[in-house]
Amino acid sequence: MLTNLKKVRMQKKFSQKRISEMIGISESYYCQLETGVRRMSLPIARKIAVVLGQSMDDLFMSVNFADCREDRSAMNDRGNSGAR
Repeated sequence: MLTNLKKVRMQKKFSQKRISEMIGISESYYCQLETGVRRMSLPIARKIAVVLGQSMDDLFMSVNFADCREDRSAMNDRGNSGAR
């Protein structure tokens, strides 16, 4: 779960400091959330999802599940392109 959070944050080119400032928490607290040292509250999770422009499902699902979902979506896209 938290690896996906870091992955998305890095893809968006946000530092931990920038995210923490945008959601109103300390950088050290954000780091603890991202590394799993502290548990995240639902309001904080929502703020992070909004800042990163992601749905909470996509942001907080496991990385393996996210990869599987992307693969499935790509397969569906290929299948739909030839159906015309």
